Order: sequence, then structure tokens, then C-alpha cells
Amino acid sequence: MLFGFMLFVFGLNGFLGFIPPPGVPERAAAFLDALTAMGYMVPLIKRVEVAAGALLLANRFVPLALVLKATSRLSSQRSHRGRTNPRQSSPQSR
Repeated sequence: MLFGFMLFVFGLNGFLGFIPPPGVPERAAAFLDALTAMGYMVPLIKRVEVAAGALLLANRFVPLALVLKATSRLSSQRSHRGRTNPRQSSPQSR
């Protein structure tokens, strides 16, 4: 229930902007700028968050809601880890 509420609120925040955005590192800001420049990606991500949150709050189609959110969650995890390409060589192997 809490996860659904968080998705719903933060998804709505993407459209309404009632929570001020935090400062982000330079690389993350460049990535967000690229997503914003596409024009459709950020609204799509936020729509999926709102839809998944609403489904979880209503306790309807829970597996579908979790699959919808899993894709952006995995992408977010990978960007926070600093690796965007799993086949990219690590600094130790150079």
C-alpha cells in the first residue's frame, strides 16, 4: 500500500511540481536533460508511475502494476550504480 502511495504521489509530482526537486549530480542532470529533450519520455514515465500507483492502491492488477514499475526501477538502479552497459569493461580490467 505504501509503495502504491509513493508511486502515485511522485508520479503526480512530475506533472504538478508540488515537491521541489533535489540537487542532482552532473551525470544524472545530463541524463535527465536528455530524457526531457526527447519530449515524450518524462511524461510517459510519470504516467506509468501514476497508473501503477493507482492500480496498487486499488489492489487491482497488482502483478501488472509491479511489472510496469520494474522496468523504470531497474533502469534507475543501474544509473545509480554508475554502469549503463553491462558489457562495458570495468576500470580494474584496463
